[in-house]
Amino acid sequence: MTIRWPRVVALLSSLLAVTTSTSAQNNHDKPNGTGPYQAPTYCEGDLWIYALGEKRTVMKHRVGRVANDLVETDSATIAYCDGCRVIFDRNLALKEMRRADGTSIPLAEGRKYWEFPLEVGKTWQYTAPADFDRTGGARNGSSPRTDVSIRVEAFEDVTVPAGTFRAFRTRKDYYAYTTGDFAVRATRWTQQWWFAPAVKWVVKYTSTKVGEQEWELTAYQLSCQP
Repeated sequence: MTIRWPRVVALLSSLLAVTTSTSAQNNHDKPNGTGPYQAPTYCEGDLWIYALGEKRTVMKHRVGRVANDLVETDSATIAYCDGCRVIFDRNLALKEMRRADGTSIPLAEGRKYWEFPLEVGKTWQYTAPADFDRTGGARNGSSPRTDVSIRVEAFEDVTVPAGTFRAFRTRKDYYAYTTGDFAVRATRWTQQWWFAPAVKWVVKYTSTKVGEQEWELTAYQLSCQP
């Protein structure tokens, strides 16, 4: 039997190319280029620890429960609401927020904190029809609506105390409308979030809003891989 080596080499090259392409597509730990990146897999016990503000106060964000295609976490890095719980679906679409006593926070589900898959240049918007305080209670009505515009600006290296990670830098522009005597005024501020696929969550947060404290990742523990 005669072996035609050029055809064998061509066949092996084709198989190698397909294997390499598939590996790159399935590599959630270190996505190449600018995306798209699908939402990671979360497991009970996933934990992220942050240093908050100038005093470097310890802040923890933890996955408490995963069941029925829903992911329940605390609200530490999502909303300033003491003891509140946040429930996402597997794509991190917000389904519900609950106060520390277990009661539901009205109108919270309309907040699109994330919209997967992520890729550079992607944009989305949402309107929060009401605001709530640190207990999950409605505020006094001075901020009836907040419009939020979000854009994934870059996929870049970011260095924090926990290490250096490739992350999607996401810009969120907030416009909070307040009503007064015969006038409607708007307060504006900008947040930036760095979402690192290898960590499965945000590693750094900054804000231009007066009084908001910035934070960065100092340690993390994953119960399962992305």
